[in-house]
Amino acid sequence: MTGLATVVAAGVVAVWLGWMLRVPSILLLLLFGFLAGPILGFIAPDALFGDVLFPLVSLAVAVVLFEGGLSLRFSDVRGHGRVVTLLVSAGVSITWLIASIASHWFLGFDWAISFLMGAVVLVSGPTVVGPLLRHIRPARRVASVLNWESIVIDPIGVVIAVLVFQGVVTGSVAGATLGAAADLLTTIAVGAFGGGLTAALLVLLMRRYWVPDYLHAPVTLAAVVTAYAVSNVVESESGLLTVVVMGIALANQKFAEVSHIRGFKEDLRVVLIGALFIVLAARMELDDLRQVWVPAIGLVAVLVLVARPLAVAVSTARSGLSWRERVFVGWLAPRGIVAAAASAIFSFELAHAGVAGGDRLLAATFMVIVGTVIVYGLTAPLVARVLGLAAPREGGVLILGAHRLARQIAAPLSSNGRRVVLVDLNSVNVSMARRAGFEAVHANILSDYALDEVELHGMTAFLALTSNDEANTLAVQHFVEAFGSDRVYQLRPSPGGGDSSRHGIAPRHRGRLLFSPDLDGRGVQEMLEQGAGIETVVVPEDGSVRAGGRKCWPLFVLSKEGTVRIVIGDDPPPARAGDRMVMLTAPLGT
Repeated sequence: MTGLATVVAAGVVAVWLGWMLRVPSILLLLLFGFLAGPILGFIAPDALFGDVLFPLVSLAVAVVLFEGGLSLRFSDVRGHGRVVTLLVSAGVSITWLIASIASHWFLGFDWAISFLMGAVVLVSGPTVVGPLLRHIRPARRVASVLNWESIVIDPIGVVIAVLVFQGVVTGSVAGATLGAAADLLTTIAVGAFGGGLTAALLVLLMRRYWVPDYLHAPVTLAAVVTAYAVSNVVESESGLLTVVVMGIALANQKFAEVSHIRGFKEDLRVVLIGALFIVLAARMELDDLRQVWVPAIGLVAVLVLVARPLAVAVSTARSGLSWRERVFVGWLAPRGIVAAAASAIFSFELAHAGVAGGDRLLAATFMVIVGTVIVYGLTAPLVARVLGLAAPREGGVLILGAHRLARQIAAPLSSNGRRVVLVDLNSVNVSMARRAGFEAVHANILSDYALDEVELHGMTAFLALTSNDEANTLAVQHFVEAFGSDRVYQLRPSPGGGDSSRHGIAPRHRGRLLFSPDLDGRGVQEMLEQGAGIETVVVPEDGSVRAGGRKCWPLFVLSKEGTVRIVIGDDPPPARAGDRMVMLTAPLGT
């Protein structure tokens, strides 16, 4: 019990610390795993889990890849499907060949093990690509291409590795190669049919209301693990492709809502990834790592400097991506949990088959994971900034409403270098916003059109500024996943219209309430109609801000460094000399 609790707790804590320290969490997960396993001997995964270790690892990887498939929408990669296809075909072939030659050269493996090593390390994986993309926040089409590649490439890499493994254990790589085409076609057929059929059955159950809402996530989880297991029985290692196809099919269908399923799977994914890395790292032997860490550096250098740039150059030739986008795609291919899990399983099976080199293959794979994550984790944000593809840390603001209040709040933000987008259903408000020079969209902010039309790249905050508390709250709930609960704001409800426990909206459903407690949405609108204004004042040396004797309410502070600090509650954020404070000033004579 202590060992199991340690695995779960250490995994979650490592992910949390990675977020706090702004470093790839996989590094901390591997560090925790090494400490708990080979260094301190606190966890012994083989003794802890016994014969169910690798089946559990396989099922956990299947759930992780299914959740990744749920994030893949065809609309996100529209116009660049050819690039993704080439990356997971021609790009895979190039990477596999170069990685195999480098494994033979640097690690001294025979050619059979070298080709197996090359197949294991050619996959990138959403477990590390996704967090890096969330940290860097590159342009949407670049992020979509990388996200699609990282998820689709995993089952392809595993299938190739299995075919090579079969040749290794039978002693005939040539014989395995002759049957590879047939096995690959069978795997694709089983994966496509099984994933599509399972997704269709789930949609039917949900659309017909044959499954209650509270059972949607458990039923989906059961369907994922069942489809994975059945597919593997029909055709070995076709299960990963099945669950990826299943996730993609559910994400792109229009008949049933699956957002609540996605939320549940994301929570489960964090726990599974943390536990997987802790367990697999804890199985390592320090002697194996010492033997391979120097030659593994050479392999990592070849993968980063030769294989990846060449594969991307071939795959993106004559595509719609700019040269900057092509360079960035060529500089992001960290290895993740699928490579770790595959190498662990293959090393175990090689040992049982009496084939030498399994332990070194596992150790070398972990060194490749660590090396690529360090290289890309430390350099990719810098490369994105140099190429002009990274969103600024203090990015743009999405505003619900294009009326007078929204326009006046948007003005100082825009003049401070922020990208501001106003979304409103009122065409007059939208026209006035556009005439004032703002980027404005005429749409329902909850519509698919608005999601496709508004580029959220670089957006870091959402302000709901309508006088309708219900509309503001609904919009906040819609965007809380994209921005985070600490970056979604709405105007306070008007007195009598939303504060009582009987008639008001529960506080837990709202975003953070903007400005002073005596400034509600309707009151601000009325004050503006009576002559109130929004002014920007430079904070003097003594720190006191005046508005010509009129009453004023601080709204937010624009610091000299470019950050925006929004007023929440009675206490305005601290302002230093030279900062600019944006205030609502009462009408003259009041």
